[in-house]
Amino acid sequence: MFTNLQMVHRGHQRVVRYTNEIVRAELSRGEQFAQDHIRQFPEHFKHRQGRLWRGTKGRVFPYRDGRRLILSNAYKHAAAHDLGSGLYGPKHAKYAILPRRTKFLRFVARDGHVVFTRKVMHPGVRPSRFLYRATYAYFRVLGPNLQQRMSQIARRF
Repeated sequence: MFTNLQMVHRGHQRVVRYTNEIVRAELSRGEQFAQDHIRQFPEHFKHRQGRLWRGTKGRVFPYRDGRRLILSNAYKHAAAHDLGSGLYGPKHAKYAILPRRTKFLRFVARDGHVVFTRKVMHPGVRPSRFLYRATYAYFRVLGPNLQQRMSQIARRF
């Protein structure tokens, strides 16, 4: 029995090329999917001005074991929303809020009284984990998509 190794080698090269194209295409769709996911579930954000989801960017980086999609957000409060702050954040400590331009902070308490103070200890913000959730949602979709497209390639050969 004879096997044409050149034909097997060319077939293997085509499978590898198609696989790389599929993975590249699926990962490049990840940024748009993540932004759509963040828009679709706005209940994670108290103030929905759109800065968090508009600032979310995805980028595919080559690594030695393949490619990785990394989501990031340049908005200055994105880390506090995603990871939490104060007691709920990485430092696990309250933080002080101090007046910038005046001597006192002024705010209305829950009971309706106006309060003047020089310093307030803020407990922090619970994490919404919006970047984590968007990434996780995308990779839940990515697996079946890759499996379906790979089975289409396998049927060709």
